[in-house]
Amino acid sequence: MSNLAFVGCCAGSYSVYCSDNQVIATNCASGAPPSCGWDTANDWYDCGLVGADPAGGAAQDCGQYEFPRPPELPAADPGPDPIPDEAVVEAAPDASAAGVVEDAPDTSGR
Repeated sequence: MSNLAFVGCCAGSYSVYCSDNQVIATNCASGAPPSCGWDTANDWYDCGLVGADPAGGAAQDCGQYEFPRPPELPAADPGPDPIPDEAVVEAAPDASAAGVVEDAPDTSGR
């Protein structure tokens, strides 16, 4: 992981960047479109845009950077629940306890 830079990154619909040693987070939800993406004219992430840095030099996802999260920035998504190390197997119910008849008598007359 690297440190957040002036070009910033996107955290959901937030544009996040550093300015004067401060982390700035701007909610882009009211933009058109309501998203954060790469500004090719200025070479940074900003509101109202979509997509990542086409040169690949600046990751779009803020999860790729280490920085102090400002209070207005939502908590990072923890992702899916981890898969347990061991499989959990439940015992099948006993068929005799359920009243299952094993062999019914043949009453067809054959």
